[in-house]
Amino acid sequence: MSHILLTRGQKQSEAFSKAIADCGWSATIWPLLTFSNLISGPIELNGDQSLIFTSARAVEALPDPIPAQADVYCVGPATSIAAGRRGFVNVEDVSGDADRLIERLMEISPRRYLHVRGRFSRGNIAERLSAAGRQTNVLIAYEAIATCSAPSEVHSAIMARKFDAMAFFSPRTAAIFKRNVQEEWAQHLKEMKLFAISVAAAEPVLELGFAEVEIAEHPNGASMCAAICSARNG
Repeated sequence: MSHILLTRGQKQSEAFSKAIADCGWSATIWPLLTFSNLISGPIELNGDQSLIFTSARAVEALPDPIPAQADVYCVGPATSIAAGRRGFVNVEDVSGDADRLIERLMEISPRRYLHVRGRFSRGNIAERLSAAGRQTNVLIAYEAIATCSAPSEVHSAIMARKFDAMAFFSPRTAAIFKRNVQEEWAQHLKEMKLFAISVAAAEPVLELGFAEVEIAEHPNGASMCAAICSARNG
């Protein structure tokens, strides 16, 4: 069985590790970010506002009760599934990235939006939509805090050459990993394969010299799972 280091949040990594276990991968989890919710009470939408979610974490950070009947637009299947599980009724997955989200919302008759997100976000969605005539406000629902050092379990596994690969799901986590790299890891990292959810997620760690780099076909968890499983089966 091949062994991989998963670097996203604990809950997400646990679910992902179960998915890739079916195709022959075991996993060690090192969450490079921990999360703190920032909203203390239920949100109220202003008139005809629709909701935008670009991460499942933002959906989970909303306190109850939620505005279940609001129109909701999500980036990625994991986010739309999370919205459905929370009880939102009118959910659309735009099946793409921030650019595709903006394209889709510009196809709809003018309306107002509330982008619920973490403190750190890419894509400038609210600014771009507002500039295009779709007034969009931002609600910071959670904060992601970077890890400061590698757990002893991860250090020992790298030094013992137990990892065949590692996976990065965002540019930020890749950059955090790079800051935590220890000198004695250098040669061992060059023997591993890197899986990344996007080119941007791979860029911060490319200079570490991984033996092979594979970018998911689409920037979502399902494509990452397919890439990892295909590599194991191949």
